[in-house]
Amino acid sequence: MPNGADKNFVRLCGTIDGFRVLYHAWPTAVRLREGVIKNLRHILGPEAFAKVKAKLRLVPDEAFMVAVDEAGHAYDYEQLGFPEQQPDIHARDWLGVDALDEFRYDHAMEAALPRAPVGGYQARVCASSPAKTLTTVYPYSMRARIRLQPL
Repeated sequence: MPNGADKNFVRLCGTIDGFRVLYHAWPTAVRLREGVIKNLRHILGPEAFAKVKAKLRLVPDEAFMVAVDEAGHAYDYEQLGFPEQQPDIHARDWLGVDALDEFRYDHAMEAALPRAPVGGYQARVCASSPAKTLTTVYPYSMRARIRLQPL
């Protein structure tokens, strides 16, 4: 599960991708929580958010994230997660948008590395938890494990 600042956009794209893989069509709406809609508006910016809304209705709902179409097809991200197969066209490409640079997880990781501690060590992002680690906190409580390796 994604946990970067752009996690809700990544989940939205995963939901749309899952719908595309399952039904070979695009959803017409996504039901999701109001807070997620507000977060998407923030991390996408006004222009990209308008592009998303031109392709999909974002319907406030108690559901976590469910892509639907007029035929009654549905893909529930909370139940199904990310699709196991790749879609023929990815949701990011279909939507034609991405999160603003300052919210993209890959950009946040790159920006954090130069701020890592000095003193004979260089920083490497890692998934494991080695003996010498540093947890760096980013906006929206995004955390990354950084491995410190001798130079």
